Amino acid sequence: SSAPPAGRASKRNATCRLIRSFTHPKSRTSARTAGRVSGTRSRCSATEVFTLGFDTVSLLKRHELIHTGNMQYTCDTCGKSFFYKATYDYHRRIHSGERPFACDVCGKAFIVHQALKSHKLQHSGEKPHKCQLCGKAFRIYASYRRHLRIHTGEKPYECEVCGVRFRQLGHVKVHMQVHTGEKPYSCSSCGLGFSDSRLLKRHNCSGKPQKMLGSTITTS
Repeated sequence: SSAPPAGRASKRNATCRLIRSFTHPKSRTSARTAGRVSGTRSRCSATEVFTLGFDTVSLLKRHELIHTGNMQYTCDTCGKSFFYKATYDYHRRIHSGERPFACDVCGKAFIVHQALKSHKLQHSGEKPHKCQLCGKAFRIYASYRRHLRIHTGEKPYECEVCGVRFRQLGHVKVHMQVHTGEKPYSCSSCGLGFSDSRLLKRHNCSGKPQKMLGSTITTS
């Protein structure tokens, strides 16, 4: 058989041997079936360690920038740094206001092409990302990945104060208000404050001003 083109390895032949660990036992199973893991190569004392496989050498080199910590591209407007030039270019459009990708149905414009592709699914009703475990389908891949954590039990986000873990970053932000005492949601009729918007929606308002109570909610 002929050799692969320059810069392209035979399938899953370019492998990263740097550590990629999973903190929850069930997440190891999902990692094996994700299509990017070439096999178990070693174990560390705390977690199982996998060698990630990539289709091309260039993808491997791109991935390994994460391990070096070398962020070569820095925004001269806000100082935020990036591993990849493409990500840096997308970020610059936030400051410039440039939105080069427009929907041909409704005219809404986006910074990145992938966002436009996801948006167009709203018009078509298509949900291409389907959970193989429960059948639920999603329009956006990120939503599908968050959903998988329900099945795997993975909770990658941790409260730095008390150590409680969560499936979604947004849940951590809501939980942190328990520690800070912040209540950003208030009833326009009585002034009662809440740390979570869902508590405000459940609020049965009498219309009379009330004392600010310590109502909070914790989502895990």
